[in-house]
Amino acid sequence: MLDDLQKGLVGVVIVKDLSRFGRDYVMSDYYTEIVFLQYDVQFIAITDHVDSVSGAGMDFLPFHNLMNDWYARDVSKKEKTVILHKGNSGGRLNPIPIYGYKKDEYKQWIIDEEEADNVREIFRLFVDERKGVQYIANYLYANKIISPRAYRGDIRKGSCAEKMPCLWSTATIGEILDHQKYCGNTMNFRTEKKSYKSKKISRQSEEDYKIFYDTHPAIIEREMFEQAQEIRRKKQRHTRFEEPALFDHIAFCKDCGRIMYLRRQHLNEKSRSYYVCSGYAKQIKECTSHYITETELSRLVLERIQKILSLSADNLENFQKRVSKQKLSDSAKQLKEISTRQEKVTKKLADLQEMFSSLYIDKLHNNITQDVFTLLVEENAKKQSELKLEKSLLDDEIIEVKKSNAQLGKFFTALEKIGEIESLNYDVLHQLVERVDVYEGVGSKKIRPIRSMSTLWV
Repeated sequence: MLDDLQKGLVGVVIVKDLSRFGRDYVMSDYYTEIVFLQYDVQFIAITDHVDSVSGAGMDFLPFHNLMNDWYARDVSKKEKTVILHKGNSGGRLNPIPIYGYKKDEYKQWIIDEEEADNVREIFRLFVDERKGVQYIANYLYANKIISPRAYRGDIRKGSCAEKMPCLWSTATIGEILDHQKYCGNTMNFRTEKKSYKSKKISRQSEEDYKIFYDTHPAIIEREMFEQAQEIRRKKQRHTRFEEPALFDHIAFCKDCGRIMYLRRQHLNEKSRSYYVCSGYAKQIKECTSHYITETELSRLVLERIQKILSLSADNLENFQKRVSKQKLSDSAKQLKEISTRQEKVTKKLADLQEMFSSLYIDKLHNNITQDVFTLLVEENAKKQSELKLEKSLLDDEIIEVKKSNAQLGKFFTALEKIGEIESLNYDVLHQLVERVDVYEGVGSKKIRPIRSMSTLWV
């Protein structure tokens, strides 16, 4: 409608009542009092007796919009209360069975064996054979396995799903691998909507999930599911030499924060493997190479791991207490810093909203021209968009810090199992080390102390 309005194709906008036009009082006033006048469009709300041409009901228009906004807010609050109660009591917030399940006569989830066999095959290929999601999608297509959407008949006429019902997307495979419901658990509050005025749905931290165990039959064993999550988290990348890079998705450039690329060279029947900063290699960051050979990096990391194993072997209980205390202290500092930045962003957003309201009032009193008002509103909207993006990134940082804390228990378990090691291999390294930061420097200048047990500074 707005596109047609700007093209001059609209002369009159008629709605049943003001609530049908909008429930955000600021934006409703903006369009009815400014935009429609700017494009010489008549606005009529039938049941509220509003007509912008005759002036009927225009004096009380802001109050009508404010009450409609309040009503939407009140309904949202009541619905949220119901959802919270249901989610906290173990009820499924999404009652529609996922792929692999169906409902019985009592509306309880039971296993759909035909679908469940495909789910088991997906996990087997991913965990046992270490195949990637694209390989699995191709495998299912080659074996003529119908996709979840086509199987349920949830397809549009003439769509790709109708023409190729056996075509699986990598996103669908990833979603299946990430579903804890396949272990027999109900997991609520994975996502959250911050406000009834926003359509954005944000993912919650794992600590905020409500998990209810054994609520329905399991298709996948929990151990296999956790192995799949670990592999998903690492996202192992194979080189053209077929074997995985040892420090794949672990080694990062300390200066620009980008991942380190593995490079291999063959010189006179001898091969040399080394890591360089991907930002430097792709010339997308003003950074240096941070060159370090795989042999040297392995030696430095192995020394740190051996030192940790030695410390834990003497008194594991005291070691765990000391490391946990250090980790929690570091996390608390990080969370405090992020929280401070969030408060600044929130304050700036509030200031911009207040500025918008002031602009609107100035426009109503003809204190500023339409051109100036439009320019300032566009600048305000741009700044708000940038701040909202920054706020979203800060939320992601908090989730990552909390995830790191949750990994500490797995780290201690891995230490107990491993014991002593003489050389590094992919599995041991990825069980113990979350991240290696590589500084620019030569020899001993690259070495930095360990500041957290899951992160090595090299």
